[in-house]
Amino acid sequence: MLLCSLDAVEMRLKQLSNGLRNMYKATTLLGGTVHLIFGAWKMFRVMICSLYWRLNFGKCGKNLTIFPGTTIQFPKNFEVGDNFSVNQNCYLRSENPKAKFKAGNNVGIGMYVWLDYSGGIEIGDNVCISDHVHIHTHSHGYNPHNKPVYKKLKIGKDVWIGENAIILFQVSELGDGAVIGAGAVVTKDVAPYTVVAGNPARVIKHLVKND
Repeated sequence: MLLCSLDAVEMRLKQLSNGLRNMYKATTLLGGTVHLIFGAWKMFRVMICSLYWRLNFGKCGKNLTIFPGTTIQFPKNFEVGDNFSVNQNCYLRSENPKAKFKAGNNVGIGMYVWLDYSGGIEIGDNVCISDHVHIHTHSHGYNPHNKPVYKKLKIGKDVWIGENAIILFQVSELGDGAVIGAGAVVTKDVAPYTVVAGNPARVIKHLVKND
């Protein structure tokens, strides 16, 4: 009788184990389905957002990607090349409705970037602007009510601007291949193939082309 009881318990445990296994499979399948649905919805939103900006930009190359949550002022003043991308929640703004924003091929802008192109901005090929970067091309001096002064910024090709870096109004050029360290506050021009970091930013290394 004891053996019968043990057999019954063992059978019950097997049934319970199989039930839990089937429940896990069903839950995994449901979770995977939900994940796919949300992933598809996210991709759809990016596609719609990118199409909207493509129709509103002055000139646009292939493979434009603009994530939802990004605000762009005066989009007709934008001329961008192939593979231009802007991640979510960026603010590309200008106090000057005639200012131009020009970017070459393979330019990527990270999340939460605040980019003022009031003085005009020109970006070369293969440039990476990391998350939370601030770029300024105009100034009101020491009085916010003063008439703004604009200054054009040229960013060369193969430039990498690290996360949380700030490019101030005094800067007119970041040379080809320059690297701006994370958190740097740049107050003057950066020579080609130079690494700068700190506040205020200073040269910490000179690069050899193609490093």
